[in-house]
Amino acid sequence: MTSTQDANLTYYLPYHAVVKLSNTTTKVRIVFDTLCKIDSIMSLNDVIMVGTYTATRCFYIAHQVSSWQYILIGDIKKMYRQVLIHEKQRSLQKILWRANKEYDVQIFKLKTVTYGTACVPYLVVRALQEITRDYS
Repeated sequence: MTSTQDANLTYYLPYHAVVKLSNTTTKVRIVFDTLCKIDSIMSLNDVIMVGTYTATRCFYIAHQVSSWQYILIGDIKKMYRQVLIHEKQRSLQKILWRANKEYDVQIFKLKTVTYGTACVPYLVVRALQEITRDYS
């Protein structure tokens, strides 16, 4: 399992809810376990391509900002949920869901990058770079 290009490669993401009753806005959030190993062999993070380290480039851009005439600022708090992954890669982010015990288990494929996967920092910065090129 060295290539995520394999159309038959499937991974079901384990996840659980974290309940924080003291929060007034987000009382429940979902945490995905991308490090969970299947049959004690490999996790999702073991089989996905990570990409290059991009933090240095971000630091460089932040440092250069003072010389720019125009700066676009935005809130990226929920950015991960806005970056789509390629349709062929979505079989690596399947989840099982059942609303309650009376319903059958359903299979869903997550369409956006999932926080906790090793490739997310690269994909998010790469998406921002593409947007910058397209709309600069």
